[in-house]
Amino acid sequence: MKHGHATELAEVLSRNFKNEATVSALPGGSTLLVTASGPLTAEIVKLLDLMDQKPRTVTVDVVLAEFKAGANVPELGGDVAAKLADLRKTGPVESWQEFRLTGVEGQPMTTVSGGSKPTLRGSTVTAIGSVQRSITYQTVGTTIKVTARGLSDGMVALDLDLKDTRFGQPAAIKETAPEPKGEKLEPKGEKPGPKGEKPEPKGEKEPRPRATPIVEAPPAIETTSLNTKLSVPAGRPVVAQTTRESGRATLLVIVTARADDAGAKPGE
Repeated sequence: MKHGHATELAEVLSRNFKNEATVSALPGGSTLLVTASGPLTAEIVKLLDLMDQKPRTVTVDVVLAEFKAGANVPELGGDVAAKLADLRKTGPVESWQEFRLTGVEGQPMTTVSGGSKPTLRGSTVTAIGSVQRSITYQTVGTTIKVTARGLSDGMVALDLDLKDTRFGQPAAIKETAPEPKGEKLEPKGEKPGPKGEKPEPKGEKEPRPRATPIVEAPPAIETTSLNTKLSVPAGRPVVAQTTRESGRATLLVIVTARADDAGAKPGE
């Protein structure tokens, strides 16, 4: 074996030629021992030549185009490249992101954008009127994982796993009325005391101001996910569509892919 792993190939061939041939991997991981009739052995060797190919380089381009809910999302048929360029310039596109992943077919590829961003956790107003804010950090951004394999007809089969996390609309603001009991009371008035002494408290007493509960709500965290299998023709995009969990936007996922044999030397 030049490129494939002998043990893995032996398992595949044994399942397909069960009770017809015996296929074993010899120690070292690069040699197969095949026991079968003459014609069947020739068939197995031919199949091995197809399976033991040098892995190709696969390039996958992913575009994320977001539209507001209710917007006229166009059909992307015909000259998709021209339509995409026009959409980006004049269409009702709220956001546009482009990603490229390049790797060896059959191996997972991952791209990540974004990072940990500070966000408001909540805030309160103290008794003296100052505002105290609580800050936390939230991971937001886009993660795309792809495993692709080139097919003999020029198509690329791929597993796409997309996760996009962002800040959404703030949650509803909640305020709690001050508790009427257990508060320290302050005098409203006073009456004069004996000469040289402090005046004595007089009249009704009123509550000391308390800290106001949360007056600023933190933003909601919105995550959009898409997990799908696609067959992408060479040079032609495939479009998948999903909706933000808030329902406020539609996300188009436009995928193009190609398998490149460049770099493989004759006989490899």
